[in-house]
Parts: sequence; structure tokens; C-alpha cells
Amino acid sequence: TLQTLQRFCAELTKPNGNGVPMILYSAMLSRGAANISSDMASFEGVQAQLMGAHNYCSLEMVNLLLLGRAVGNVFDGNKDLDGTTLQGVPLQGEVGFLTLFEHYGSMEVGDLLKRPKVSVWVVCSESHFSVFFSPATIAAEG
Repeated sequence: TLQTLQRFCAELTKPNGNGVPMILYSAMLSRGAANISSDMASFEGVQAQLMGAHNYCSLEMVNLLLLGRAVGNVFDGNKDLDGTTLQGVPLQGEVGFLTLFEHYGSMEVGDLLKRPKVSVWVVCSESHFSVFFSPATIAAEG
């Protein structure tokens, strides 16, 4: 509730505090361990993880926080790769996602994340995330 957020706001926003882990734990508990495990694919025997190399968050973690689903891809829907189903984004997000890796040709971001419900995007660069927004309703325009 709003009262609960107001009561814990200082704890969530404290420098060097535990706000980010608390939000992640909340998302994990909301989705449930079994659902997260089902969302996260294994590929060639390697199980996906929420925390990636160099302690960077994985796309599974980003999608869990943005969409409530821990899928490891950002394209729309599912894709078949020689009999293996790759899970993509199943629904339009409130907040979108863009990445420099799409410019490099190593990743495809689908329209469900490029055109979020509100004009706010999390943008992934090589080693960090930024947030962009627009006061206009660009995302809703086609």
C-alpha cells in the first residue's frame, strides 16, 4: 500500500542501503520460485541465472523487474530455434527497454518493449543502465 511505501521510503532510498535487493526480493517473492524457474531457460545444459558475469544483472533479472517474468530474451513472443523454444517477452510493459546491443546487431528488442504503455525506457549500455523518459505520449502513438 501507499502507506507502507511511505513508511519504508527512507530505508529504500538510503545511500549504500538495501533498497535494490529489497525490491528484487519483492519481485522474486511476487513471481514465486517455481514460476521464475519455469521462466528461466537452460540452453545447451547451462541454466540461466538472475546474476550474470561480473555481477551484472542478467536480462532475466531486468525482465523480472520490468515485466514480472524472468525471461532471458527481449524479442516479442517465442521463437523456435531448431526445435528449441526461446521464450521472449509475452506482454507489453508499463516501462520499456532499449539497448545499445541492438545497434551492434547482437540483440533484437521487440515492439512490446520499444513501445511501452508509458513513455519511460530502461536503456542498457555495455556496463550500465540509464532511464529515459518523455513527457509526450510517444509510446502510445503508432
